[in-house]
Amino acid sequence: MKPEPPKFRLFAFLAEMKFRILLALIVFQWAFSGLWAQVYQFRPAVDGTYLGGMAVGYGLLKWQMEKIPPLSQAGIAALDPATIPGIDRSATRYWSPGVARASDIVVGGAIAMPFVALAHKKVRSEWLTLGVMGAEAGLTTLGLAEMSKSLVKRPRPFVYNPAAPLSEKEKPGARFSWFSGHTSLTGCFSFFSAKVFGDMFPDSRAKPWVWAGAAALPAGVAFLRYRAGKHFPTDVVTGYAVGAFTGWIIPHLHKKKSQANLSFYPLGPGNQGVGMIYRF
Repeated sequence: MKPEPPKFRLFAFLAEMKFRILLALIVFQWAFSGLWAQVYQFRPAVDGTYLGGMAVGYGLLKWQMEKIPPLSQAGIAALDPATIPGIDRSATRYWSPGVARASDIVVGGAIAMPFVALAHKKVRSEWLTLGVMGAEAGLTTLGLAEMSKSLVKRPRPFVYNPAAPLSEKEKPGARFSWFSGHTSLTGCFSFFSAKVFGDMFPDSRAKPWVWAGAAALPAGVAFLRYRAGKHFPTDVVTGYAVGAFTGWIIPHLHKKKSQANLSFYPLGPGNQGVGMIYRF
């Protein structure tokens, strides 16, 4: 009998390990969930299938994008800013690697926002479900952005700018402008964090400020990407809309319908009791 190729043995090993890790995470969440009412629902079969499918699809998409050839020097020279719609043309005047690096930092901060919420005990009680939800939202957003880039192949604004070096224009990423992955990812995790905060702490007076911050952060990244010469206005507007929607819809779909109006809270020092509120 011919032995299985190494790659198939590796896939089998990874599949088995993924199942064991998932089972362990479920047990740990159940053991340490405490007395808090669960706000969100984790369905291993549905969420595992969706998350695994998105991860594989994203990997295949990135592999396919690597096959797309970069712009040639002749192609770059033939680009004419006059062919760009008026609403987007101003972006061709900008080129700033420093501003682009600043946008990278802000995106990293947005991705870290859900982890900051783990400082609260109630949030930690659902860390597995929230982690799965965050991964689903992020992969969905990235998948939509990368798929759009690979299909549209729109040159970035700086490709039209004589001040930008030719070496940058000849990189493969120079032709993946629509739509903005930075803006969409920031919008995703900003709105995700605000949605989770509102669901878990519905009576908090900080909710308006949290939502205001969630709306402002991706707008700031959008402006930075525009001023860096990386994206056109329509790129960042589309990215904002896509990211905000995915960041909001994933927690909404996971929210327990039966407990939408029921909440629990600790009583006394050291959480010695539990109180309950039901909204009619």
